[in-house]
Formats: sequence, C-alpha cells, structure tokens
Amino acid sequence: SFNASTRVAPSLGITLIEKEFDRAFVDDADELFFTDTIGGVIPITKLDRNPVSGGKPGAITLRLREALEKLMEEGLP
Repeated sequence: SFNASTRVAPSLGITLIEKEFDRAFVDDADELFFTDTIGGVIPITKLDRNPVSGGKPGAITLRLREALEKLMEEGLP
C-alpha cells in the first residue's frame, strides 16, 4: 500500500516525504494517516486522546484513500 501511495500521490498533487520525524512534528500536523496492505490508507483522528484534524479524516487522507481504492478495484498496472 505504501508503494501504491507513492505512485498515486503525485497525480493528486500530494508530495510524500519519507523520513524520521520527532513528536513535535506530529503534534503540529494538520492531519495524520498510515498505510498498510490490508487497511490501505488509515486516518489517525486521535492521538493521545487529542483530536487530529478535528477528529475526522483530513481532506488529503480522504483523497489518497479514494484514489488507492479505485486503483485496487481497477488493478495495479
């Protein structure tokens, strides 16, 4: 799912950066998500009982999840 994300994101105008980051970076994020093979793009709406992105999946997360779901339905090229 991560590999598919890196292929789909640029077509949506989303820049993905893979790097280590500290907790302050996470705390300042507007939205958070992770990817895995089974669940695809999974929004993180709460971190340490604090809402992230208003407690709802963010717009970028939703766009990326939708694009990946469509890609999976159509079959990976």
